[in-house]
Amino acid sequence: MTSIKEQAAISRLLSFLQEWDNAGKVARSHILDKFIETNQGKTAPELEQEFSQGASLFLVRLTTSLRITYMTDSCLEKLLRSIGIFLSAVSSNRYLIEFLEVGGVLTLLEILGLEKIKEEAKKESVKLLQVIANSGRTYKELICESYGVRSIAEFLAKSKSEETQEEVQVLLDSLVHGNPKYQNQVYKGLIALLPCESPKAQQLSLQTLRTAQPIIGTTHPSIVDCVLKVLGTMHLEVQYEAVQHAKHVHASALLEKEANLGKEAHFSYVSSRWQSCLDLQRKTRNPWFCKALGAKNYKTSVLLAPWKWLHGISTVPSHRVDQGPGRLRCAPGAAQGPRGAADTVGQGELQTAGQDPQCSPPACRCFCSRPRPPRPSGKRAGVSG
Repeated sequence: MTSIKEQAAISRLLSFLQEWDNAGKVARSHILDKFIETNQGKTAPELEQEFSQGASLFLVRLTTSLRITYMTDSCLEKLLRSIGIFLSAVSSNRYLIEFLEVGGVLTLLEILGLEKIKEEAKKESVKLLQVIANSGRTYKELICESYGVRSIAEFLAKSKSEETQEEVQVLLDSLVHGNPKYQNQVYKGLIALLPCESPKAQQLSLQTLRTAQPIIGTTHPSIVDCVLKVLGTMHLEVQYEAVQHAKHVHASALLEKEANLGKEAHFSYVSSRWQSCLDLQRKTRNPWFCKALGAKNYKTSVLLAPWKWLHGISTVPSHRVDQGPGRLRCAPGAAQGPRGAADTVGQGELQTAGQDPQCSPPACRCFCSRPRPPRPSGKRAGVSG
């Protein structure tokens, strides 16, 4: 059996709910004022204790009243603030789910598009959307799936209050972070705001784009023309944000280029080596080139050369550089063997990249097996007495 205190608490709850149900506009406005003043900043357990474990019953009445009266702007701001107390409370996941199940997100987004509603009520609606977005990735995706990015961006462009526009910027920044499924959609929505007539909206969208660009990675092509048009504005704060964004994009491009420099240098090295190899082969048509590729003739070697390169087989030693028809010399910094050393590549052995032999030039310009005659030493032979 329940105690006397619990029965008294339940009786107070029932009388409070009955008073709300029977109250008119003015009376409900007073009830909301008292609720906001009494319960601001409370946690979910404290709210449950205040309403004798029946706080959800009052939240249902608030959401129902919101859906019925939001188009007439009757106590709309106070209703939104009261709902915000439930949604922003610590451990309020249950209240959040109850609010979303009755179409709370769609109602909040529709409020932003109504012209008759006051700016203060729209600001409270944006704050509730911030609370929902900050609750996790699932809720961010829910807002985006409800065409929220378009509604929020249009409201930012049309809003006349700078404080409200700053709240919208916080909401857009929250939607672009931790939302990989729809972050590109938010990014394109920010770009679409640049040609709008509101200087404050342009400034805030450029600021958000600067923080969103590292998340997106690739710069959208249309942003260049939009930023160039924004640079022609008469508002200095907008020009400053446009210049800062251009610098940020340029610096990001340089960093990306440096990050890929190693890969680009590798492909450039492979391409230059392969081209020099082909040039040498066309000029000399030497037999060791065909032998190194395992080909029987010149035409087969041309076909096999790319395949050998893909498998890491070098047809030309890395220390050799084309010196003209039928001549090779050692590249600077490469290890050189003594004169007269055998040319292992000339013997038809396959050489892999990074295993360059210490060898001397071929024995003869025509790459035949005839030995080269000895070079004069430059000293005259002594005459015997």
